[in-house]
Amino acid sequence: MAQKHRSPAGSGTIRKKTIVKNGKEYTSWEGRVTLGFDPLTGKQKQKSVSGKTQREVAQKIRELTTSIDKGIYREPVKMTVGQWLDIWQRDYLGSVKPATAYIYGNNIRNHIKPALGAVRLQ
Repeated sequence: MAQKHRSPAGSGTIRKKTIVKNGKEYTSWEGRVTLGFDPLTGKQKQKSVSGKTQREVAQKIRELTTSIDKGIYREPVKMTVGQWLDIWQRDYLGSVKPATAYIYGNNIRNHIKPALGAVRLQ
């Protein structure tokens, strides 16, 4: 009886993805690594990586698991520039003169947020 070969725990999984778009078939590879569990929901937190070849995805997974093991991995922030500016304005403008805070607030509201407010920080 043949034994199933399993990857070591924590090394992630790799799968081949085929997508048909406008009648043309595209193939790519996707890898997933479990980062841990969310303490509030108990659900797994996973990170996906993708690439054109299986070897490329395997290399990305090795780099990701190495950074997790070394404790240097940081999850991407889901905050937008607009949300950060609100925090910055509230927490960091307390020590400036009122006129400066007013000018900064106007610049944020009229120029920065309309142009960059929806951009995600990463």
